[in-house]
Amino acid sequence: MSQQALENVFQEWQGNEALAEQMIPLVGQLYRQNNVVATMFGRSLIKRSVIRILKDHRFVRKIEGTELSVEDTYPIVKGMVALNLGPAHVDVGKLAVMFKNLGGGDVDAFLRKELHEIIDGYQPGASTGEPQDVVLYGFGRIGRLLARVMVEKAGAVTCCACAPLWFAAVAMWRKTWKSVPACCAVTPCMGPSMALLWLMQRPAP
Repeated sequence: MSQQALENVFQEWQGNEALAEQMIPLVGQLYRQNNVVATMFGRSLIKRSVIRILKDHRFVRKIEGTELSVEDTYPIVKGMVALNLGPAHVDVGKLAVMFKNLGGGDVDAFLRKELHEIIDGYQPGASTGEPQDVVLYGFGRIGRLLARVMVEKAGAVTCCACAPLWFAAVAMWRKTWKSVPACCAVTPCMGPSMALLWLMQRPAP
């Protein structure tokens, strides 16, 4: 590869990095303000780094047979911000592929046609439903990881409210029952499931 070709590749990479950096706050705005979860063929773009976003674009090649560029998706995300969308999961990658296959054109008109059901659906202060308690069956780290996944899937304005469980106390009991605080009525004869059941029935602290 010639020196000129190497410079062209480097400049193209820098340009893609710059667009990905500009895309991150737009994706975050859609998520926090409009409760719109932007994805790339099923892969969430929420809170992703520049390199991760670029890798997700390359991942499209395994599905569509051709690599999708940030130059294709950035106008889509930018156009979505201007449409005041309501809560939804939107696959930016699939929209970009559709728009590319149509030969381009007016991005705004394309988005208004494809996303007409949620355009102007954002209403500040509007509730998306009653909060629902969710009981996490897990010990410490497992419960926290599950909570992160649930919040990410539900969106920023989530109706899920994780019920307070004493994961720490149960984790301590699993290590040695003697280390459980005196306030917890967990006995050596209890298994982990019984201990969890007792903790769930106990009033929240």
